[in-house]
Amino acid sequence: MLAKELLTDSLPALKPTDTGQIALGLMEQYKVSHLPLVQDGHYLNLVSEDDIYDYNLENLQFNQARLKTFAPYVTENQSIYEILTLLSRVKITVLPVLSKKNIYLGSIIVNNLIFDAIKLFGLDQEGAVLIFRIKKRDYSIVQIGQIIEANNAKILSFFALPVDNDHIKLVIKINTKDVVSLLQTFERYDYEVDSVLYDDEKYNEIFKERFDALMNFLKI
Repeated sequence: MLAKELLTDSLPALKPTDTGQIALGLMEQYKVSHLPLVQDGHYLNLVSEDDIYDYNLENLQFNQARLKTFAPYVTENQSIYEILTLLSRVKITVLPVLSKKNIYLGSIIVNNLIFDAIKLFGLDQEGAVLIFRIKKRDYSIVQIGQIIEANNAKILSFFALPVDNDHIKLVIKINTKDVVSLLQTFERYDYEVDSVLYDDEKYNEIFKERFDALMNFLKI
């Protein structure tokens, strides 16, 4: 998925003649805390709700204000992986997208991106989820993959999430809910399976809660 495919068509941009009050109204309407400030197709800044209150901009136009420069963006052909990497560094609710010629094309609402990522990583497909607690020195996705495939299953996606200095939590989505023999095999190989989920909605909730951890993982 590329940035240009993830644009939210309905999200408006602020104009320099807009006031902070107009911006707050739009933020409330679209359930975001940021909006891009754009003039004649050129992206100027990313205005936050905090900026409006910190600089007392409720009744001021943005062309009358001195905002700190904060203008994160991606270009239209950057991948979702690059987008997630950027979002792991900056905590924003809206990410502007520019063309190759630096023309503002629109923005991505970050909360919507979670659902796009769910589809991209196969999390919306039917199957079970295996959650392991593993010592870092024992971690081998090759061996785990071999065990899963030897039991006539396939990995749809996996995430390695830090637990402490010595352990990681491995979350694996597979393409089957028939896991009895698979769990027995993991037990023989001394892998500790914390839990098994069969409800895709519960797994998606885990994914949303661990979204920051996922982005940090992708940055490695």
